[in-house]
Amino acid sequence: MNLVNSSRWRIAWMTSAILLGQTLGAQNYEEQGLFPTSMEEILAPSPANPTPQSRGSAPTANQDPSYFLPETSPAQSGPPSTVVPTQRPRSQAVGQQGIPTQVLLPAPQPVAEAIESPNSPTIVFGDTQTGFAQEEQVAESGFDPGQLLADKQYAELEPWVLENQDVGMAGALGWSYFKDENYPKAIEWFEQSLRWDENFNEAAYGLALSLYNEGYLQQAEAVARWKLTAYPGMQDILGDIYMTRAISSFKAERYEDTLTDLKRISQNRPLTRGERVIEAWSYYHLNQLDKSANLFLDLYRQDRDQVAAVGLYASLSREGNWDRIQKLVNEYGGPLGDIYALYTSERYYDRRLYLKASQLAPRGEAESMPLTQNINAPKAELSVEFVARDGDPGLSELNAAYGPKVSGTIFSDAVNRFDVSIGLVNLDAGELPNFATIGLYPTTPNPGYVITPNTSYNGMIEPTIGYYREDWISPYIEIGMTPLGGAADSDFTGRVGFQTLYDSGSWDLEIYRRSVKESLLSYTGMKDPYSSLVWGRVLETGLHLSVFHSFKETLNFYGSMEIAKLSGQNVADNEKIRIDLGLTRTFKPDDFHYVNFGPIITFYSFNNNQNFFTYGHGGYFSPEYLAQGLINLQFMTEEGKDYLFKGELGAGGQSNKQASSNYFPLAPDNRTFSGTSESTGILISNLKGMMFLTEQWAFGAEIGYNKTPSYEEIRGGIYTTIFFEPREGLLETDFPNYQY
Repeated sequence: MNLVNSSRWRIAWMTSAILLGQTLGAQNYEEQGLFPTSMEEILAPSPANPTPQSRGSAPTANQDPSYFLPETSPAQSGPPSTVVPTQRPRSQAVGQQGIPTQVLLPAPQPVAEAIESPNSPTIVFGDTQTGFAQEEQVAESGFDPGQLLADKQYAELEPWVLENQDVGMAGALGWSYFKDENYPKAIEWFEQSLRWDENFNEAAYGLALSLYNEGYLQQAEAVARWKLTAYPGMQDILGDIYMTRAISSFKAERYEDTLTDLKRISQNRPLTRGERVIEAWSYYHLNQLDKSANLFLDLYRQDRDQVAAVGLYASLSREGNWDRIQKLVNEYGGPLGDIYALYTSERYYDRRLYLKASQLAPRGEAESMPLTQNINAPKAELSVEFVARDGDPGLSELNAAYGPKVSGTIFSDAVNRFDVSIGLVNLDAGELPNFATIGLYPTTPNPGYVITPNTSYNGMIEPTIGYYREDWISPYIEIGMTPLGGAADSDFTGRVGFQTLYDSGSWDLEIYRRSVKESLLSYTGMKDPYSSLVWGRVLETGLHLSVFHSFKETLNFYGSMEIAKLSGQNVADNEKIRIDLGLTRTFKPDDFHYVNFGPIITFYSFNNNQNFFTYGHGGYFSPEYLAQGLINLQFMTEEGKDYLFKGELGAGGQSNKQASSNYFPLAPDNRTFSGTSESTGILISNLKGMMFLTEQWAFGAEIGYNKTPSYEEIRGGIYTTIFFEPREGLLETDFPNYQY
């Protein structure tokens, strides 16, 4: 095709301003790694050394000064300085003026993504052009500029354009070079075209695009502002310039600068979805979690994709707003529900709430949480335990055998655990000597017994049932009875409470009613050999509050308090208060879940001394005060293996005072027991272990020795457990008599 030699017609290779003005919002930010697309990226540990250009930091000597923009837009009354012709030559035909923009520009900075060239040419006319001139003139000697441009014969075409100062063909050369991604040459010819006619707005547009793609953001901004009123498409270029700067700020962790640039974008065009995602993440990193959560929620409502779901979950979980996450999952579902299920289950798993983790874990995640395998399968247990405690024969001495005891556990809806147990209890206090100070001890010397003393009870039955629901707040209830078949009537025991977990620890609140198992008298009661009256079977009813807090996972604090009332059949009431404080250091050697070492201090006090065996007394240690301290070592091996061991060893000392007491607290006479004070050493030790014999059958045993202010004892036991489904490994909850 032959082109006219008119001075006012222009050609620009463009598809449209819309195609050429592509914004960065259409880019795939996920592929650039600009913001997280999974929670692993959020939960990954931060690098040890922060980014040199941290948020709010000043530019370094090597940083492109064009990066920083003035807070207000510069006024542009004429062409920007970068397109003013100079006398300085550049690489083009000899004798022609050039615009040495490359000499004036600083080193370019990388753009977020180059704006693509058009796919097909379109003719764009100037302000005074109405179409092709009808009187075409064929170039002399067969010279065809249009064909040379189509064939990219630039070396032959450029001298002709310069000689004829053809504005349109200069612009066409710029667009051709732009399509070839030869942005320096595109800049050269767009500038040349504008030097001949600064009202050629399409050339200004091409110049701004080329400067942008070459990384000259400040100069591209200057051109765009120069023609902003005359050519509205410049708004998109300004948006892309600010977007590039916003991305640079975001990657350098200058999140406040990112938000500033995003605000400037919104002044030129609406933010794209990708830009709004970056805005939300910027607020997240600035710890403005309410704003980030609300922005991500708006994005998720519009399009329930993975990117918005990750941001929404990250913002709300960082606030600890789990209730809102759950409500949004119920309302919107989608990827947010999958993320909530996966990462919430992992959070439960890390806190050893294996039942809840198993309930929430999506299918296919079992390999990452092996201890949840068949964790809620039923199991049955058979155990036998013994206690041998020294003391005065027939009084404070106690030999107890618990078993055989059969226990069973079933689960409902994964997290609801039901336990039931029934076992035999055999108690023996030894042979009571003649003339013992017991019951209604008469005032006559060497009194004889009215009935034969009974200090041994065998075959008593002790049942218990319990319910426990596992979650961050875990309620539980347990109901049992004192041994059926003892001297005193059996009575109810039990406890109800809940345990609350938080990120660094837990706290517990419990109301309880339990047997005092220090002697035959306190446990099941006795029949008075002097009168055949029955008394004893003491129950302690109280409130227990405890807290455990871990500092940096290595230093732990434990504290507990109990306030209780003790009462029994024909026994004087008593009140008790107890406080325990502990500070331990945690070590985690290989194959151990924990090793805790540190001091524990205990103080408790009773209103009156019930540590005697006459009628109205309870036969249990009840000092006016006791203060003790010990150094304690606790450990447990790693869960999930074919074996599991748990133990405790503590040694220290105590001092106590026991008040004097009437022989008969319910009907005092003139006889009293003298008070005492003493200081002794104490020792606590216990070791238990289990191992798999098969993948569904485990065997265990335990042994312990304790020396307390009131007695010494040896404890032991053996037990076996049948799991109804194969288990991956043993857990602490598999030990018998595990307290929730």
